[in-house]
Amino acid sequence: AAKAIRILANTDKKYNTYHIFNDNHIVMHRLDEILYKLGYELKHITKEQMTELIEFYSKQDNGYERIQGIVQDVNRNKEIDYNPNTVIKSDFTKDTLSKLGFEWPEIDEEYITKYIEYLEKIGFLKGDNK
Repeated sequence: AAKAIRILANTDKKYNTYHIFNDNHIVMHRLDEILYKLGYELKHITKEQMTELIEFYSKQDNGYERIQGIVQDVNRNKEIDYNPNTVIKSDFTKDTLSKLGFEWPEIDEEYITKYIEYLEKIGFLKGDNK
């Protein structure tokens, strides 16, 4: 994303709004396979168990930081309320970046591996908790 921001920052177009994110997707079972190969086994839980975890972490010191990535998808009942019908489009941004020679990478095993390594490096994930 940093490269995309640098590219867009150097354009002479003012007053444009860009939506900078990689809109490529990976299906959950493929992500599960990749994480397993990297030593991270996902624990599949019920909706009720997830609600309990959200409740638990929301009451802990620094709990918000642990769940902030999903907070926008949590409803008043502290349940995940993800609407897969919501589609965020970034066609204008993608088209602009493409004309400037930038394409978002596919989300594949290499991409996920680099991401996990970074999360371990900054201490967000702990390699010994695999």
